[in-house]
Amino acid sequence: MDTLCLLGFLACFFAGPPFIKLLYTDAYSNAGEKLQILGLILLVARFDQLNQLIMNIGNSRAMMIVSAMRAIALCVALPWSFYFHGLTGALFAVSLTPLISVPYTLYTVRPILGRQIVVDAIWVVVILGLALWLMAF
Repeated sequence: MDTLCLLGFLACFFAGPPFIKLLYTDAYSNAGEKLQILGLILLVARFDQLNQLIMNIGNSRAMMIVSAMRAIALCVALPWSFYFHGLTGALFAVSLTPLISVPYTLYTVRPILGRQIVVDAIWVVVILGLALWLMAF
């Protein structure tokens, strides 16, 4: 899953802008940059399998908490980021708000995954680092 998510992000990041230029007129050139930002969603999607694990072990209460955390984060971050940073900020908010539930998810699946949790924590740091780099890019 990690490989697929990483390849999808890299495809959006490197091939997105040229692909948009190939298919559309110059009026849509900004869409390639937006596609690079939305590629972060593919990296964040790797944590959805952990949420599915929570559901598979029958912990529907934890899934309700994960869903509530994501909904509240999106309802707060989306308008706030759009107000201060426009469409680009809103795209970052949509891409990154699912990360708000990752610490709780990792805590919940810790007894099952054991040391694998360190790799997942490293992924969070890498995703946030890439998001900061994209903001500066």
